[in-house]
Amino acid sequence: RRKIGTFDVFVISDGTFPFAPPYPLFGANAGEEKVKAALENEFISYDKTLGHVNTLLVKTPKDVVLIDTGCGNAFGPTTGKLQSRLANTGIDAKEITAVVITHAHPDHVGGIIGPRGAEAFPNAHFFLHKAEKDFWTSTNPDFSNSALSKEEGMQMTGVAVKAIETVSGRVTLIDANNKIVHGVNAIPAFGHTPGHIAVQIADGQDELIYITDAVHHYAIIMPNPDWHVGFDTDRAAAVKARRALLDRVATDKVLVSGAHLPFPAFGHVRKVGDGFQWVPSVWEWT
Repeated sequence: RRKIGTFDVFVISDGTFPFAPPYPLFGANAGEEKVKAALENEFISYDKTLGHVNTLLVKTPKDVVLIDTGCGNAFGPTTGKLQSRLANTGIDAKEITAVVITHAHPDHVGGIIGPRGAEAFPNAHFFLHKAEKDFWTSTNPDFSNSALSKEEGMQMTGVAVKAIETVSGRVTLIDANNKIVHGVNAIPAFGHTPGHIAVQIADGQDELIYITDAVHHYAIIMPNPDWHVGFDTDRAAAVKARRALLDRVATDKVLVSGAHLPFPAFGHVRKVGDGFQWVPSVWEWT
């Protein structure tokens, strides 16, 4: 938990899962040896590379906002921990007034397509970017610029459509306005998916930017933002969005969190050469 102005901000770990192996999921345009070297540079074993899954909870004087819902049952027993760990915040799921769906991949919407569906957050209104809804609910989503096979694309689409249908009666589509609730705003970062957003949390002079899936693994992608990520719907657009977002947070020296940064996932981004470096915060939270 940290303060952003008067807001309480909590990173909640939904768990971890292995990237086994990391290549060619990451750096298919760079080569396996370079991926191994990037991990070794951060003292991470190639065969023990973990993916972290985080969600963000923001309590303002007016709202309680949950950013993404974790994996639910989609990724096995090492994930899907959001509901049980939510109790550690002292906030009940019934108090959540807004749920932001940054994009409709399984590790972000799994918590709303389980047995309880949207009723896991019975008093929440849902927010989703219009471009995200339009892509996944189209007749034939285009994966030609991704590394996904047709079968993988169809699986992703099935999950996304189910999630969107689950919240259809309680959803507001984010558009060019980008406002979610007071102090919480969407930052378009299209490419990972067509409606993928980062999220700005700001109160007074304090600001946090949640970079969502701009970075899936800090040791691989931060120093090498041009490397491809297998999950990206449009690899070229994702690289462009990643660079723009990392440039912004590095230049502004703004506090950062993210869906796949190593827990507790608070820190800063430093520009180093043609890439970036993750600088985790020292123990400042409560």
